[in-house]
Formats: sequence, structure tokens, C-alpha cells
Amino acid sequence: MATGAFQSPRIPSFSRNISEDVFQIHSTQYKNPSQLKEGNVLVVGGGNSGAQIAVELSREKETHLAISKKITYLPLVI
Repeated sequence: MATGAFQSPRIPSFSRNISEDVFQIHSTQYKNPSQLKEGNVLVVGGGNSGAQIAVELSREKETHLAISKKITYLPLVI
């Protein structure tokens, strides 16, 4: 999960009710794709960290990005 601004994790309380078979990690603990189990990935949160992690993971795994509103990208060059 990649929710919470400025590296202050906000982990929803319902995450404790998710099966132990589902590996959960916050973006502040993420280092690389090798940390994850085999299978598909759901990245929750589309801020900078979430989007960057999703792009990296999508090179190796089927990756889904869950966001609450449409992402607006700014141009790299103005």
C-alpha cells in the first residue's frame, strides 16, 4: 500500500482482516520486486511512490493500480 503523504504511512484498519496469504507491504518498506511473492500485484495509491512502484513491478508481474480518482500527469518539460 502506498497511502499517506510525506512518508507517513496510513494503513487502513481493515488491512488486518485480509488473509495472511496476501503479502502486504507499505511503500516505505518497498525495495524491489524480489520482496514479493509470485503472482499478481495490487498497488493501492497512485501518488508518486505508488505510481513509480507500479511501473517497476509491471515489468515483471501483472500489476493493477487502485486509485480514488483519475491521475493527472504533468509534462516532463514545460
